[in-house]
Amino acid sequence: MTISTISAADFTQLLTSSEILPILDIRSELEYENMRLGCPVIHTPMHNVTPDIERNMEQPLFILCKMGPRAKQIALCLAENGHENLVVIDGGILGCRASSAPIIEQDPPADDDDIADAVQQSVRQFMMRPSLTMS
Repeated sequence: MTISTISAADFTQLLTSSEILPILDIRSELEYENMRLGCPVIHTPMHNVTPDIERNMEQPLFILCKMGPRAKQIALCLAENGHENLVVIDGGILGCRASSAPIIEQDPPADDDDIADAVQQSVRQFMMRPSLTMS
């Protein structure tokens, strides 16, 4: 099982010095619409992530959430289903923004309570699944 972490600051440096990185953003739809990286990502809310994600196993897959814990949870599930070379972005999108990563933000921003509800709903749906192998 190969799961590692990268700080949001180091990820931001890598992002600005690399061409295209494979990034899986697992935040809810509302979180993603409210604030997202200004580069191509695979956006799949955590409750919709399945182990059949098409990717090059030779390349690292960077997993992004708001701060890191949900990304780690998804990384563990993917690793249990045979995925390797998984990298959790510690600090998440908030750390990326603080590190001056290219960010697109909704104006006006979404309501914090609505975002919290969307997160709770996504986590609840994820936790109700018997395993990540379920669709």
